[in-house]
Amino acid sequence: MFTIFTYTVPVQDRVSVDMPRLAEILHIGEQVPGTLAVWARVKSDVSRAKRQFRIAGTGHELTPREATYPHLATVQCASGLVWHIFDAGEV
Repeated sequence: MFTIFTYTVPVQDRVSVDMPRLAEILHIGEQVPGTLAVWARVKSDVSRAKRQFRIAGTGHELTPREATYPHLATVQCASGLVWHIFDAGEV
């Protein structure tokens, strides 16, 4: 069975989130000021993995490897800050 879950993600350069494997990221946005939320369609009966995200502000540098990560979202926060979120994969 599939379910949509919300995961709270702190705004840090590199973040790991525990979620079911192969979760499909549906949306990323600011749900609470200063904190990002990831909405994902998950199959809750599968094993879990650490999903890694790279969060970069506008003007921040990415390593050559990080520059190859798939882009998931750009979030414009109420504070005026803009974050670009990339999928660094599962471990």
